[in-house]
Amino acid sequence: MNRRPIGVTILASLQLINSLSLLLQGVVVLFFKKSNLHQLLHTPVLPNNIADYIGGFLLFCSLISFLLAYGLFGLKFWAWLISLIFQILALVAFFFVFSQVRTTAGLTVISAVIHVVIIYYLFQPNVRRSFAPAS
Repeated sequence: MNRRPIGVTILASLQLINSLSLLLQGVVVLFFKKSNLHQLLHTPVLPNNIADYIGGFLLFCSLISFLLAYGLFGLKFWAWLISLIFQILALVAFFFVFSQVRTTAGLTVISAVIHVVIIYYLFQPNVRRSFAPAS
């Protein structure tokens, strides 16, 4: 069995934190619509059907994120591939956002640099070998 590179452990840990964040957000959206908490916080309420869709989508994304964290911790080839695809899609989204909204240029450029660094890291020979499919 391959040893997991420290960078992969960091990426998997960040993915796990993201999973927990998405789970919490989904639960809050679904709970928030059924409570009177919005009155205390003076925030608008989403219509129930929209809150259900958003909450459900966040819970679904949380599940995908948990599976990806599991795969990264376990050095599964499919997790490497999905991570790579997500990073490339995020980079494409960066170019779209950057071309449309220049007011957040600094933040989006930092985000793009992070995606490029992760893509570069995933292609490092020792990292790539760690995720090699079992023969």
